[in-house]
Amino acid sequence: MATAADTVSTPYVKYSNNVTDADFSQDRLNEIQKQADTLFAPFKPGETITVETKRKVYTGAFGGMVGGKLKVGLDFVPIVDLSQDILDRANPDLMIKRQQDFIRENYITPKREFNLINKKKLGDKYPATQKEN
Repeated sequence: MATAADTVSTPYVKYSNNVTDADFSQDRLNEIQKQADTLFAPFKPGETITVETKRKVYTGAFGGMVGGKLKVGLDFVPIVDLSQDILDRANPDLMIKRQQDFIRENYITPKREFNLINKKKLGDKYPATQKEN
């Protein structure tokens, strides 16, 4: 007979045997949010950044994207010379989406899977009773 864990086909099932409710506490969510903020931090206007291209290293205050160029201090760096990471960090909307995806992948989805597996296990252990007519 298939168990509840066998019926759920997601990458998170492998964690279901050693995961508990404590792994999904508010403290854990706060920790994951801090990680997301650190890993996917957008550049803030005025923040001192260093951008390295094939030709030169630019250091200065981040001034945003202006006409297809990144403003670093008094310099304008063409976007074709920039790494994808720098371009991404210059786009705050993209960084917010990446933070949300990180939280979803590392907290929300595993929590849903954990709850689903436990619900199915309880359903297998305590099947619903049939009403007699």
